[in-house]
Amino acid sequence: MVENFLNLSQYYENHLTTNDKINILRKKVNTQSYKYTIVIFFDVDNVEYQKVDLEETKEDGLKYLLTDGPSNGINYSPTALVNDYKKTFENKILKYFKSEESKEKKLLKSKLNLFNKIYNELEKNQEKIKTKIDNLINEISKNKESSKNTKYLITIGFINKNNEKEIRYYLSDIIQEEIIQQLKTSKYYEDFVKIKEIIVSKFQESISDIKSDGVCYGCNKNTEVLAKGFPLTFYTFDKTNYIANGFKRNEMYKNFPLCLECIYKIVDGYNFIENNLKFKISKHSYYIIPEFVLLDKNHYEFTNLFKDYIEKFYKEKEKIDKLTVKLTEDRNEILDYICNKIQNPNITYLLNFLFFEKSQNAFRIKFYIENVLPGTISKILKAKEKIDLIFDSKDFVNKFDKNHKEILTKEFKLDDIEKNTLNSDEKVFFEIIGNILKLTLIDKKIIFKYITETLSKKSKSDFSSDFKSIFENVIYNFKFYLLLLELDLIESEKGVGIKNYEKEVNQMNIEKIENRNILIIEEFFNKFERAFNNDLLKFAFLLGSLTQIFMSIQYKERKSTPFVKNIKNFKMNEQDFKNLFTELKNKLLEYDVHFKTHKILQELITFYYLKAGSNWKQNYKNTTLEEVNFYFALGMSFSEYIKKFIKENTNGNQSDDNQSDSNQGGEIDE
Repeated sequence: MVENFLNLSQYYENHLTTNDKINILRKKVNTQSYKYTIVIFFDVDNVEYQKVDLEETKEDGLKYLLTDGPSNGINYSPTALVNDYKKTFENKILKYFKSEESKEKKLLKSKLNLFNKIYNELEKNQEKIKTKIDNLINEISKNKESSKNTKYLITIGFINKNNEKEIRYYLSDIIQEEIIQQLKTSKYYEDFVKIKEIIVSKFQESISDIKSDGVCYGCNKNTEVLAKGFPLTFYTFDKTNYIANGFKRNEMYKNFPLCLECIYKIVDGYNFIENNLKFKISKHSYYIIPEFVLLDKNHYEFTNLFKDYIEKFYKEKEKIDKLTVKLTEDRNEILDYICNKIQNPNITYLLNFLFFEKSQNAFRIKFYIENVLPGTISKILKAKEKIDLIFDSKDFVNKFDKNHKEILTKEFKLDDIEKNTLNSDEKVFFEIIGNILKLTLIDKKIIFKYITETLSKKSKSDFSSDFKSIFENVIYNFKFYLLLLELDLIESEKGVGIKNYEKEVNQMNIEKIENRNILIIEEFFNKFERAFNNDLLKFAFLLGSLTQIFMSIQYKERKSTPFVKNIKNFKMNEQDFKNLFTELKNKLLEYDVHFKTHKILQELITFYYLKAGSNWKQNYKNTTLEEVNFYFALGMSFSEYIKKFIKENTNGNQSDDNQSDSNQGGEIDE
């Protein structure tokens, strides 16, 4: 990871100037969140307080030279993100100018001392400043376009009133050589020149308390190395259990020795990741960290070329987005672009995915997936696109009730696996994402165990409404399972059926079932051939379809569906399924249902029931009851489709049309 960050630094082969260090330390902000900045202005000549302005944040916040710092202390520069503006003013701005250590005071050459002057002005006018800030924020809050969640930056600035036009200087201006020359008339000119050195000094002092001579992990040089400074603060220095080398704090530099120059360059590379390659899946943030396979001594040319492509993506995002496929809901997702759209033989790389959580200054790594091939991402994207096309085809969608078409055509994204499939199990979610990105096998028993747990919870309430939530969950999980099958991530086993299959089928008088009907339904199963790889699953699916069709008829007559109790919240065992089929046939007779479609469905269910055999556990060792229950629920969700599909292909009785499955449920009659 250290090498990856170093490779992405724009200063990879350069010696760093003070301005370079400042540019590395300053941070961008999201201007959609931090839309406004509070600027406390002083006149540039005498550094006397002038006014407070609230302005739209400029240049993604870079204008104000925002830097990090300890969460319970001051930042390296007098700019901060505002939580409570009064506390932020006192703790991040006022204290910045009060807490100068003697080492930093030596950098201020003027006898007047700029920092003392600013502190005195802030102290003297702080009530006036706070009142003004309060009024400005209240004024913004009255604006209907302003969100209640609007956040602010706070900083200082300077005004030159010697000209007719007011000239404003922000912190990022004062570090520029050509601009600092404009301040020569100020009494504090010599101190203005030193501001950038003070900012750098504060940062370096904050990371230099544990250091020694050693070999730098980044550049491999024998030099002074520091324990702190790596931008991902995933370990601490104040707890004994985090300290190596005999629990000696002063030797912690041995854990992760880095020289100061490499620390700056690593932070710079990390900033590129933070600003350009940070994304979300579900509720989790993650970085994509490219690992370059360097084929030439001038490898920095490759990394710069890669960075140019990334920057081009954001500049032309609206245009590029129309040509890319996305795996997640993140609008900035870039996977298709970097894996398929960057066509350059000089760039060879792998992708690492770092899932993390930030809490104040702590950085917790949740999961790390390394060495993912761009070709693997391309394969996943193609599989996902194929599944979306199946469920978006008019021929397919038009056989469903109009209320469900929107659910069917919704683009499949990986985000909902955590909630819809895995019942919000974060650990398993990360493992599944890792399996997908590395194309390693997934135990389908785990998948169906979680799916049926979710379905069981939903069925206790959703059958009493409109079945829509269950339908949505089932369709999503079917798409997900199809994706896994398309990627060859599921070990499939065709059911062996029963050994005396021919004898059983003959006893059933199979000739009574038209071969054409079997061919017709097999045509449907062949659309999802790998998903319907054994007769038991076909039986469960068709049984689910006929069950839902009957419950729609029952609801139409009774305004309730007492038959739903036979489904047992999708926790049926082998005997429950068999009893359900028997009870279903009796109910169809009781309700005097004699449509041709229902008759064909009954015969097909019987056909696959006999083919599946009488000992499911023995005959289908890789098919669990959870999987069978899911396919039953899938059949219920496809009931409208199956009824129309059979009717269209068998010239079924048109009077079937008066029995619609559009009402997928109804109240449960206890």
